[in-house]
Amino acid sequence: MGAPVVTIGRAYIDRADRGHYKLLFDEVQSAVEKLTGRPIRFKRLTRGGNLLAMNVDLEAAQVLGAADSFLSTNEPEYSGILTEDPVVLAEYFTKACHTHVKR
Repeated sequence: MGAPVVTIGRAYIDRADRGHYKLLFDEVQSAVEKLTGRPIRFKRLTRGGNLLAMNVDLEAAQVLGAADSFLSTNEPEYSGILTEDPVVLAEYFTKACHTHVKR
């Protein structure tokens, strides 16, 4: 039996805009830290991270907005990821939804 999977939240946005998604992920990070006292961080990017991956539905704006938002959380000395390019960074923490890939 695999590890449990938890959906933290869902957001419905009526436009595919990278800037809107960045704002969304910035606000989610801020709200979670205010509520829990702990930041959202990806294990692959940050020492002490608490998330394995972000499941995405193949919406490029969503992936790029998230990468823009989480770029500042990358710790290159820990992760070994030496980039300032959000497009490259996205490869390390996003996973495409299997159902969307098959469509």
